[in-house]
Amino acid sequence: MLLMRKSSCVRGSLSKNVAKARSAHLSTLSYVEVVAVKLAPSNSLVGVVVDFNGDERFDLLFRHVPGGGPTGYPEIPLVRNFEWVDKVTYIPGKEMLYYTELDPDTLRSWRVVRRTIDGSVNDVVFESTDPAEYVDVFKSKDGKVIFMSAVTKTTSRVSVIPSDSEHGIPQPVKAPTPG
Repeated sequence: MLLMRKSSCVRGSLSKNVAKARSAHLSTLSYVEVVAVKLAPSNSLVGVVVDFNGDERFDLLFRHVPGGGPTGYPEIPLVRNFEWVDKVTYIPGKEMLYYTELDPDTLRSWRVVRRTIDGSVNDVVFESTDPAEYVDVFKSKDGKVIFMSAVTKTTSRVSVIPSDSEHGIPQPVKAPTPG
């Protein structure tokens, strides 16, 4: 039920009419693929990466917790993966995340964007121009470091950035060497 694009939430619980409408809408969908569901550090939002058409064009949707109601924050198109940034203070709309963006023509994951969910910050921080590379983003278990990787079948490179760095530049773990 978190995947619905339009819904109502009444004090954290869904009304019967909304639940019926959601069920009716779900029954009309012929395809849904969810590739990531992650709870924000504030525990008030969940991000969901989903494809409703089977065309590998994933969108990142945000929903309130509890209830799954819409947040009013814009959906982010062409996202394959994302990581929330752990912060000490949370300001609504200013929750930060890093996500991998898909190239609209090839649907290859090709760059990492740092963004607030309200869109006030939206910076490309890592990019691959090699069509053989696949870019991904993940964070350390303690949440303090964001890793960005670009890999092929035979090569890989990884850069890191402190997760609380709102303007930092990723640094390579090891400089690439010709081989």
